[in-house]
Amino acid sequence: MGLKYDFHIVLTGSTAYQHTDYTFDVEVLDDDGVVIDPTIYTDAQYIIGHVDTGAPISRQSLGDGIEVVGQLFKVRVPREDLKHSGTFLEQFVVTDSIGDVLAPVFQRRIRIKSVMKWNYNA
Repeated sequence: MGLKYDFHIVLTGSTAYQHTDYTFDVEVLDDDGVVIDPTIYTDAQYIIGHVDTGAPISRQSLGDGIEVVGQLFKVRVPREDLKHSGTFLEQFVVTDSIGDVLAPVFQRRIRIKSVMKWNYNA
């Protein structure tokens, strides 16, 4: 049985905003469209990196920016990580129970739109 992945971005699709928290959900489906229980994975990683070098500007992992809620991975990228604007790559991967990092659930370009930084505590 192979895996097919489906991801549902609940805020801005593949667009994030500079200096703003970015949150979204990831759901993993099997070939029959049945949701795979995310607790079978020992780790999950989400990375935003530079297009040319792949150098990360943000990295989240299970327990540190990624949590399992029901049948979903909930990803939160804190605003402090989104200091840059422009086009980057984003990738989400999971690790199976024997420690193998599986093929990316998704890998694509993400645009981080420039916005003014506000002092919200003033």
